[in-house]
Amino acid sequence: MGAGAGYKINVEDCELTSMAEIVPQDIVSLDRDGGYCSVMVKCDIKLNATLTGGSYYDSIGNIKEVALTVTEVKLSLDFGSGINAEILTADATEKFENQFDTDIESLWKELIDVVEIEDLDMNYIKDKLDYGKYYEGSASLGGGWIGSTFDGEFEVTDVNSSSGYNDIESYTAFIPDDDVIDFIDKAKYGDNVEYTAFYNGDILDAYNELDEAITALKEEILEDVAAADLTECYVERSYYYLRNASVDNYEYEHDWDYSEVEYSADSDPEFEEFEI
Repeated sequence: MGAGAGYKINVEDCELTSMAEIVPQDIVSLDRDGGYCSVMVKCDIKLNATLTGGSYYDSIGNIKEVALTVTEVKLSLDFGSGINAEILTADATEKFENQFDTDIESLWKELIDVVEIEDLDMNYIKDKLDYGKYYEGSASLGGGWIGSTFDGEFEVTDVNSSSGYNDIESYTAFIPDDDVIDFIDKAKYGDNVEYTAFYNGDILDAYNELDEAITALKEEILEDVAAADLTECYVERSYYYLRNASVDNYEYEHDWDYSEVEYSADSDPEFEEFEI
């Protein structure tokens, strides 16, 4: 494979289409690190997004309206920024004000040291997850010298800020559409190739393998050799791209600008006995 085995998937133009209810049991961990606090949230969030990316040498193109399901989000809790009362439940706010004998908004690290999952307001968590733009960013997959299969799941660790503000640190998502997964798996290393057979200058059909295309074209010619213009019977290799992945508007497109003729009937010894 070579040094270009790693690849990226960029998530752009995100729209959140649905989100299942968030309950305290969905907070699977609360992490405290150097005066900062974050939670890992299990979720079922549906997005509609544009995907781009690829490897060093090859591109998956621009795939619009891809359905994504977010299953886990790492969310930063911005304690000490004047919104402690929003992050906490009313009972937790009262508890900590009594414990530290001060206004809740004057607390920062001392609050992070004692807060527990049950102290968090689920409406605050949900509000911070309920915006499509917060999920825009990039996932890095694979690496080294050996290629890897794309199975539809990826982790976005390079999350874009939204006007300089975004509490989502990272998230895991998967693509539920097998056809989209298959295309990305091929295109990331430039294997999104089809072989189109042309008979008398018109498209006969497209095939995954060159041998299949040549065989089909020869069979068509041999049905009536006299009717075939061998100079216009050939097979072209071209890249194809998935442009739209919505259920109602699935769209593939060929890049004919970089197509190459892989086989031409008029140079095939099998047809030398026939006049062109």
